[in-house]
Amino acid sequence: MLAMSGRTLMMIVDRLCLAAYSEQTLTASGPAVFMGMSAISFFSGVTQIGRSVIAEAYARSGIEAAHKMGGRLFAIAILCVLGLILTLPLLMNISQLSGRPDEVVALENVYLSWAMLFGSIMILDSAASCYFGAIGNTRLIFKASLAGQLVAMPMTYLLVFGAYGFPELGMAGSAIGTVLGSLAVLIVYLRKTPRALRVAAWSEARALLSKSRRALDVLALFKRGMPLGAHDSTDEIGNTAIIWAVAIVGTTALAANNFNVILNYIGIVPVVGIANGATILSSQAIGRNQYDRIPKIISASLFVAFSYVAIVTVILQSFDREITSLFSLGSYGQDIFELSVSVTSHIWYYAVAFAVSFIASGMLQSFHQNTFVFKTRILTMWFGSVPASYLIAYNWSIEEGALQLIWISLSTFELALGLLFTAKIFSCLRDRNVPGELWETPIKRTEVT
Repeated sequence: MLAMSGRTLMMIVDRLCLAAYSEQTLTASGPAVFMGMSAISFFSGVTQIGRSVIAEAYARSGIEAAHKMGGRLFAIAILCVLGLILTLPLLMNISQLSGRPDEVVALENVYLSWAMLFGSIMILDSAASCYFGAIGNTRLIFKASLAGQLVAMPMTYLLVFGAYGFPELGMAGSAIGTVLGSLAVLIVYLRKTPRALRVAAWSEARALLSKSRRALDVLALFKRGMPLGAHDSTDEIGNTAIIWAVAIVGTTALAANNFNVILNYIGIVPVVGIANGATILSSQAIGRNQYDRIPKIISASLFVAFSYVAIVTVILQSFDREITSLFSLGSYGQDIFELSVSVTSHIWYYAVAFAVSFIASGMLQSFHQNTFVFKTRILTMWFGSVPASYLIAYNWSIEEGALQLIWISLSTFELALGLLFTAKIFSCLRDRNVPGELWETPIKRTEVT
């Protein structure tokens, strides 16, 4: 949770710099980030399969099994990097279809041109985070995240504004700061990677070039991770579509919404850390056949998440105008400023809904319900929140509360999704629904040298 809180701070500094730099960079930041993450999140999402797999193997058979599965995860990460390199350039053409001003689209493409590099590093960071989290070394995850923040935050400021002799790069400076921060995280992980894990990763990567059984095992695990990647990507693509719906309402709404997305990060990104921890604890409990621990994990995770959201909500509601002023929105017009302040009062609802849905979906990974999670996300996003957002955008104006209604609609569908996921967890508990055929036979300690 601390690691994800630090990531939130890094995101805020990044958006704060873009908001203060110009109205165009503020407007472009939302679509650019969501479009880039639509591709990145698919491939980094595939690696998330490692969190539950490694945690379960570690609980059943010890650290040697974790090394072997960790090596397989890094081989998958290499495949994901190659996939990103082939996919991401296509997004630069999609932005031309949005109907946004040419100068905004140009800035989006500047950001996306760097997304391939920092996205590739993020995929490797994600694999390493899954491995170390699954074996319980969460302090290293925090240290790596802290290193990334200490590099990314000052470099983003220096490169966006060209301070202290650095080049003034604007939108590109934001992306380059992300590259440098992600690289710092990877370096920390590489320094702490055990030799057994490096050997296993090299062995599994070589197996991909052969026609051996191990190559098929790597590809099988990649396939098992695809629903997770599709879920994350579907979420990002859906959010991109909603951003486009907001753009229909007007550029004032788009600029204000981008600011509110930043504030929303404060409420939801640390919750991702809680959900990751819940996934690991749940997988370890299943690996040890301790099913009675699952309800306790759910309750504790939701309690921590709701407590955090409550604190953030009180702060945002108490100091909404002061916080909005920090992002220099007043300099772009009173309309943007007042709309941003108005929408801030609805952020808590989405944060609560997100906590329920994300923690529940993370725990469903432990029960190997990734396909169910993906299909349910598709149903609620593309047959619910996205059409509702366009319906509101075409029928309500800013003055009639269109942006506020979009946030309320999105939050309602997210909460419905979370309740469906929670019901599925208790269904799995009742049926002990953990299909062993999805995973290989428990790894013996003697198999790994």
